[in-house]
Amino acid sequence: MKKYINYLKSEEVMDLSAEIKVSQDKIKTETITDNEAVKILLFSFDKGKELKEHSTKGDVLVTILEGSAEFQIENKSYTLNKNETLIIPAGMTHKVFAKEKFKMILIIVFPY
Repeated sequence: MKKYINYLKSEEVMDLSAEIKVSQDKIKTETITDNEAVKILLFSFDKGKELKEHSTKGDVLVTILEGSAEFQIENKSYTLNKNETLIIPAGMTHKVFAKEKFKMILIIVFPY
């Protein structure tokens, strides 16, 4: 049987926030899956770290697992806290700033 979700164990209840650690002065990422239809990543940011403005070819869904962060989409700001989710439409420029240490899961759904 082909496995489409890598990195994480199948048929196991888990706390996703425990699957990635925050490293001092870094942004870390773990790829759960990456194919032509979907990309799923875990991210951790140390306080003050920032992802510069960029865009994607697919819709992005982010959910904060721990902490809080500020997202800017086309000059509009959103503050997300633990268990909050934001959708960023395909092609829209956005950036992320860590107001404090935080972790998130990011899912990109690509057009088919």
